[in-house]
Amino acid sequence: TPFADTIANGTDALLPAVYAIFFTELLRSPVTNVANIPGNVYRHYLGPRAPDQRRMNLYFNGTPYEISERYTNMTNMIFLTFWYSAIFPAGFFLVTAVFAVHYYSDKFCLLRIWTPGPMVGNKI
Repeated sequence: TPFADTIANGTDALLPAVYAIFFTELLRSPVTNVANIPGNVYRHYLGPRAPDQRRMNLYFNGTPYEISERYTNMTNMIFLTFWYSAIFPAGFFLVTAVFAVHYYSDKFCLLRIWTPGPMVGNKI
């Protein structure tokens, strides 16, 4: 596509699409992590209705998480920011907001929602 079409304001242009990616990343992941719908169903609906204590304890475990997924999302946003930095310099400000929101939502999830990490020591 010609450069004029790349920086246009239409719905088929590149800049609104890149902005939509940043804005979606700003809201989608933190909201779904903090809402934790399956975890709330387990704790507030299925847990109290469990027939015995062992099964009820299983429902009250936290949601498992992968630290590699968090790093992959961050790397993806950094790459996207640098890739489009020449035509979309506002991406640096948006990615700063994305990282701030992700930091606080991940901190909340790590302390309140997700399962504790494995015990790591100096022995194999």
